[in-house]
Amino acid sequence: MKKVKITAIRKASYPDLMEKYENPISNACDTVLGSVFISENGEKPEGLCGAAWENMERFVKELADGGGHFYGDWM
Repeated sequence: MKKVKITAIRKASYPDLMEKYENPISNACDTVLGSVFISENGEKPEGLCGAAWENMERFVKELADGGGHFYGDWM
């Protein structure tokens, strides 16, 4: 498997939606913009927010396996 580099380039938080639909939390992931994480063997990198990982895990594992054709190649 290949290593996959993950760089935090944008952070979004929607407090109004979080208040309406989620359990109360004090803040979204506390990842700092520009942070770099390396996934080895398709595993969650140390220090990466769990919620962020849940959203990207499938893509990271595909890339680690040498793939990368997502959504009919538009991405």
